[in-house]
Amino acid sequence: MALDGGRAVVTDETVVTGLAGDSPVVWAHPDVPFWQFSGVYIERGDGLHFRLFAEDADDRPNGLLLARTEGVPEPVEEAPGSLYRTRVLEHLPTGVARLSVLRQGPGGAVLDASLEISGQVIRLLCGEMYLREDGSFEMVSPNESVLVQLNGMRPDCAG
Repeated sequence: MALDGGRAVVTDETVVTGLAGDSPVVWAHPDVPFWQFSGVYIERGDGLHFRLFAEDADDRPNGLLLARTEGVPEPVEEAPGSLYRTRVLEHLPTGVARLSVLRQGPGGAVLDASLEISGQVIRLLCGEMYLREDGSFEMVSPNESVLVQLNGMRPDCAG
């Protein structure tokens, strides 16, 4: 999600799991057309840094928030069995972006937005994917994660 030729690093990527203690961590599934993150760090081409995250607090409406930060953290090695990992988002385009707010919640909170960059569309949603008992997945919005798509698909499938 870098703007103006910067780079983007995602930290603490949240994942979809079977929720059984011994099941392996599932980072992607063909039935889930999103990547799910606890936050996305952005470095703009002019050197400014931001963190995109979703708020789920009692005192604020749910929604996507953008906060200025002092820098973009370096990727860290994934801990075995952890539900979190860091990744660099190489699949997402860079360049000048046009932002569109697609859906707002109570109090004007942004729940669904898109960035158009060089003819490609990055969709950002305030939500989470849940694995149901029958093995299907459900997207719940609003929620405290950031869901990311590229051209309507999970970014590593968007070609």
